[in-house]
Amino acid sequence: MSTFGGLELYGAPRAVQWSPLAAAAAAGADSVTLAAEVDWPAGAEVVLTTGGFEPRETEVRRVTAVDGRRIILNDTLQHAHNATNVVLPGGQTKAMAAKVGLLSRNIRIEGDSYDDVIQESFGARVLASSYYEPDTGVKKTASVRLSNVEFRLAGQEGWSDSYDPRYALVLHSLGETDATIVNCSFNHLFSPAVGIFYSSNVTVRGSVVMHTVGSGIIDEGSGNRLENNLVAWLVFPGTYNGRDEPDNLSWDAAFRVYKASDPVLVGNVVAGSERLGFHIGGTACDSPSTWADNEAHGALHGVHMFGTIPHQQCAKVSGFFVWRSWDFGIYFHVPSVHVIVDDNVLVENTMAVLPMLYAPDPLAHLFENKRITISNTVVVAVAAAEQCAADTAPAIAAYRAQVRAPRTAQGGRTGLVWGQFLARKVGAPKKTWHNPMSYPAVRGNTYLSGVQLVNFDRLCSGRRDIAISTLQGGDDAQHPVISDTVTFSGVSEADRLFMHEPVLGHVNPSDCVDMDCDGQKHALLIDTDGSIIGSPGTAVPQAEYEFDGDQRHGVGYYRVPESAVTELSGARIPYADKMPNKGVWRGTDCVWKSDWRSYACAGGQQRMLVIESMDADTEIRRVSPIALIADPGPSGFVDLLNGPQDMGWCFGYTCQERISTFYSLVAPGRVYEMHFTGTPPQHLRFHYLNAEPDMTIVLKLWYPKTQRYDVYYEGEFVNPNNVDPATSNIIQSDNPNEEFMPTVASTKHGENYFMRREGFLHVVLRGPGIIEVKQQPVIVLKMGFVSEADFFETDVLNRLSDLLSISPSQLRVANVVREDTVTARRRRRRRRREAAATTEVEFEIGSAPSSNTSSNGTDGLSMEELQSTQAKVVDSFQTGQMDEALGVSVQDIQMVDPEPPATDPTGGVRATNETGGEDLSGVEGVKTYSELQREQEQAEAEADAAGGVSYDRPAEMELGSEPLSGEMQELTRLSPLIKLYMKNAQGERMSAVGHPSSPWQVRAELVSPPAGVSLLQDSAPFVDGVATFSRLMVDGVGSGLRLRFTVVQPADVDFSVEMGGSFATLKKQLELRVAGDPGQRWHAPGARISPGVRVEIRDPATGGLATAAALRGHSWIFRASLYKDANGKPSAALQGTRRLELAPPSGELTYDPAVVFDNLLISPAGWSYLIQFELTTPDDPSLRLRTIAGPYQIQSLSPSSLPVVHTIGLRIRADFSTVADRKLPFSAEVARFLQGRYDSHFTAVSISQGSIVVSATTRDRSEDDHDATVDRLKADLDSELTMTAADGTGYRFDGSLLVDGAVRREPKRRLPLWAIVLICVLATLLFVGALVLIWSYCCNEQKGKVQDVNHMAFKVPINAVPPPPFTPGTINSFNIRMSIIDPNHKVAPSVIQVTSDDPLANLDDFTIDYADETAPQLTVSPPGDAPAPAAAPAPAALELSDVDEAEGPPAAEQAPETEGAEQAARESEEQRLQREAKQAQEKAEKEAEETRQAEKAKDEQESDDSMPMMDLD
Repeated sequence: MSTFGGLELYGAPRAVQWSPLAAAAAAGADSVTLAAEVDWPAGAEVVLTTGGFEPRETEVRRVTAVDGRRIILNDTLQHAHNATNVVLPGGQTKAMAAKVGLLSRNIRIEGDSYDDVIQESFGARVLASSYYEPDTGVKKTASVRLSNVEFRLAGQEGWSDSYDPRYALVLHSLGETDATIVNCSFNHLFSPAVGIFYSSNVTVRGSVVMHTVGSGIIDEGSGNRLENNLVAWLVFPGTYNGRDEPDNLSWDAAFRVYKASDPVLVGNVVAGSERLGFHIGGTACDSPSTWADNEAHGALHGVHMFGTIPHQQCAKVSGFFVWRSWDFGIYFHVPSVHVIVDDNVLVENTMAVLPMLYAPDPLAHLFENKRITISNTVVVAVAAAEQCAADTAPAIAAYRAQVRAPRTAQGGRTGLVWGQFLARKVGAPKKTWHNPMSYPAVRGNTYLSGVQLVNFDRLCSGRRDIAISTLQGGDDAQHPVISDTVTFSGVSEADRLFMHEPVLGHVNPSDCVDMDCDGQKHALLIDTDGSIIGSPGTAVPQAEYEFDGDQRHGVGYYRVPESAVTELSGARIPYADKMPNKGVWRGTDCVWKSDWRSYACAGGQQRMLVIESMDADTEIRRVSPIALIADPGPSGFVDLLNGPQDMGWCFGYTCQERISTFYSLVAPGRVYEMHFTGTPPQHLRFHYLNAEPDMTIVLKLWYPKTQRYDVYYEGEFVNPNNVDPATSNIIQSDNPNEEFMPTVASTKHGENYFMRREGFLHVVLRGPGIIEVKQQPVIVLKMGFVSEADFFETDVLNRLSDLLSISPSQLRVANVVREDTVTARRRRRRRRREAAATTEVEFEIGSAPSSNTSSNGTDGLSMEELQSTQAKVVDSFQTGQMDEALGVSVQDIQMVDPEPPATDPTGGVRATNETGGEDLSGVEGVKTYSELQREQEQAEAEADAAGGVSYDRPAEMELGSEPLSGEMQELTRLSPLIKLYMKNAQGERMSAVGHPSSPWQVRAELVSPPAGVSLLQDSAPFVDGVATFSRLMVDGVGSGLRLRFTVVQPADVDFSVEMGGSFATLKKQLELRVAGDPGQRWHAPGARISPGVRVEIRDPATGGLATAAALRGHSWIFRASLYKDANGKPSAALQGTRRLELAPPSGELTYDPAVVFDNLLISPAGWSYLIQFELTTPDDPSLRLRTIAGPYQIQSLSPSSLPVVHTIGLRIRADFSTVADRKLPFSAEVARFLQGRYDSHFTAVSISQGSIVVSATTRDRSEDDHDATVDRLKADLDSELTMTAADGTGYRFDGSLLVDGAVRREPKRRLPLWAIVLICVLATLLFVGALVLIWSYCCNEQKGKVQDVNHMAFKVPINAVPPPPFTPGTINSFNIRMSIIDPNHKVAPSVIQVTSDDPLANLDDFTIDYADETAPQLTVSPPGDAPAPAAAPAPAALELSDVDEAEGPPAAEQAPETEGAEQAARESEEQRLQREAKQAQEKAEKEAEETRQAEKAKDEQESDDSMPMMDLD
């Protein structure tokens, strides 16, 4: 139904449209008692809403009778419906009750009730709108009056756009109207109930809405009134009708009014929503609120405010009673400057209030004084202990459960959460609503005033509910909370407050990198009246958490920057002497509260200090950890700051983009020393949040480099204490550190003083206001004079400005160091001069300070101008011109370079998974930009710590390379590298020749070169004192060439050196090579070979691409043709672009000596085609280069039609060297031979050395086809398979065959004549060796040890041990190593010594007997121990593992003393014979090994061995 005129429907009125339950209704009840008397007729349909968290507990029944407030239902209830009162402080009560609403009306607008109506969800709808009369142009607008009308089965699901909203009732484009929808009902809808668009002054009152798919009532108009309406059971479209749509991110609301302008919300109730209760935009803070007595329960979010809203400066959320919302009672995340949450009651919500603001972006260094105020609000954790059972999750909570609100560690509820101030919106609804996904905003405060917190006292089985808490997962920053008049009722002290620990999981390369982030360790509660902590003061967390504890958190003394523990002399400062305490500074009144995980500091005045790097590389260059040391000394505290985590969308080591903004806590009246691990930012901004004017701290910022550091307060320049404001000159003082040092007693904002020698900038911070420190790039020039008079009695300052062509205002004397100090300093310098300076004057050259931060001054010197000035300084000193210009002798100079402005090296491109590249975390040798920057900074700091770069005057130039000799190709870089040095008057090599911005230049030249011969790349600068000719080359061919080197810049110096020796050059050689060749691929006949073939000109001398110089500026012609066989005919046709030209190079850096043939094609179909490429140049007709690409398979078959793939290995009996220079053509010939002979498809054939080893890949349709090919190959190999090449040469296969690496046939073996002769020689040598051994052991009778009795391990049965096979001799004893193996297979190694009175030479056998099965009677003696009897377990076998050599007879049978000499003589003779026998044996073994190796080599050449294993991949 649509109307553009009048629509007025008036049904029978009822006094009450809906009412809360007066008493709970149990499941199974058939009647309910209401809070109000009703006049509902019998048979009327009513809805009973949920009284808990589950919207699906909504039920519909019919009235059978009414008895006052009691209603008799037509059926029992399936669910319990809650009705209870919560008692608030002061005795006020609020009813937590389900609602009962009347659905039936006597006027009904109803959709068709057919079988599939629910499935199709296509119902009735009413549209009231306006139009213009086409003839008159008069606007016709509908007038709507609806009262007591029922909409049933209405709306059309899925049509929700504002330009075509197919809701039950839509008022669209009515403009200013008086439309009313009063006491209507919307019963089981397939869409929202009411939509108001581009219409004003509409009233929707007293209506009951039951079951909408999507939102309930939508208002996008202006000044509309929504009063006393009940919306029950909003269904989420993503799960409607059994759907499962994880990508459905709609978050509809029962009352969606966030786009409405000045809506009136009074007395409305949401009772069950699978998404939001009220989606609002807030009201104006500076006008009376038009919202009151609104209620939401059974939703995920009770009140929700997200994204852009109408009130950008200040928005108010008030007049809500929210209970049993599963995620958040009130949630907001908006860009407004201020949000006020006032006059609300929040009961039994998982998280009562989650306040979040976003914008502006801290990366743009924007900030606002963002505020969140929560006032006059009651927060109740549990209404009563009896209600704990109601804490059950709704079914919809399991859908995308990852976005649920966080609970406490014990699964409890949270009252108020630290306000979150972020750069951008969170990632909701795709991501969670609560996890920050952008950097913290610079500033933000949360104020609690008049808040009442009730029943946070572990009423539900000890579950911990926390009244006030930091946000779990908010690891980057927790901005201050400032409280007053906070009251607690039924709240244990332990559960008043909680501060989370850092999340260990965030310590990884993609987030916080290598240590905890700062947020949870630097939260701050400022309790102005003591209503939370007991007395006015602060609560601060354990910033020292896991300091030198669990190393995974990355926090400890080892992270303190070296500069903080190093004296000026280089001595180490013990930590205990400077910073024995850890964490935020705490006085004696700070008490650790373990339940709070924080310190309660009575009288504490800690405040948040935000340290903001304003540099362009703030997100790229890491400067942390920062050590913030309070009151350095025996009672000092050290606090380590890491900064926020990486918020980039990429992984691992390639990201690490982290803004350098740090949130710290400081206490007034303290001196804070600050050290950066990296080079400090050039521009720092400090925000001393919530500090009163009398809260003063002094910052000591350490800088490794002497520059000028300008301080600004609220954008205005603050003159340093030691600078004359009238002249900008530095005031000289004998005790500057005492005279100019600011203290905490200072009352001047930004008072500052820079200790030049120590590197500390002292700055006073007082609240409120912003302090900025800007590093001004200046040249620090130190000049040494012989006497003080040389400087003071000569107009050096003006003469120096004239010499350097700068304004006198850009040059000032920074320091004068006299006599003693200079001498002491110069002892530490590496260089000594005969006339040592006794007075050192330090100058600053640079722009004068700007008057404010928005001005760059009028006489600024750019970096280019500063570097040009430096070059003038160095050149004038090293050439001697400075002395003449100044009229005084300058003995030496040192110079500290100006620091160039910080830049973003990425150009603003941030890492993503696409731009971040490969994850290289943990890869050895791979460093991040931050690490490389840190190394560079360290090198610079080391130079600066030495006072800058020292410059000498050069006396001579030295050649540091050996003379060149021999021959080398022209147009090739001369090698070895040629290096030249400058020496000073003392003969020392100088480390600086000229300034790096304008270094001295050396030019090389040939001495009397032949005609047509010249040098290329003949100039080189001095870098770090060395001039290196790394690209010097000769153009032309000649001999007797010699080199001379001369300084040509600056022009007015005379330094030259000639290299001894001479060398010659030969004509340059080039080669042609195919790169990226798509050979071995299949191509259809007529199809372009893709990808194209890249053909390169390369330099074999360097192994790389030919340089532009090597190509001499020639034009080059590349031609492609099919490779011709030995008959001189190509086997097919090559079509396409076969001729390409390469123009002469115009610049070497961009020149690529290559072309790509990208549209070649071969026809007809065939196997193993080769393409030949030829290179010529008209500039040199004698030059002609060729190369080959391929093979190419041109087939209509696709590889997928031949799924069976195998590898086959063959070998040709031929010398590989005969085909080594044509491997590719020969491989193609072999491929075509095999392809023509067998049915398998030989798709990839290659050859390698080892005779000629052939490796081939075959493809077949089936395994049977492959087996048939293998069988044929075997048969052919048996018949000595031979291939006749195109040139007529026959190549016989040797019979070897491998299939997939397995040997399927071996070649026939023949023993060549040389092998037979070698074997005979070997046998003769072995026979002679055997005779020597027999003579040594048989012909010389003696008692001794058995040589090598047995080395074979074997097992024998018990009682049947044979004697070991040994060389016969006169032997009395021997040892047998054996293992007795018991039935459990346990091995007991032992040595059995066998002895006899008679020699054992005639012993044929012997038996070891056992007394019984378990106790053998053996003498068992382990090596080194005396023989001793031993019992063994019942053995199963006796294992002889080795036989030892017995050292003579046993001790009991030693020969008499008189026989000692004779025995010794025999043993000596025996040892000699044994040694000779051993040498003979070793010689024979060596000759045998040489013979074997020679046989192997010969066999490989003549194919007489079996084929080696081949890699057929």
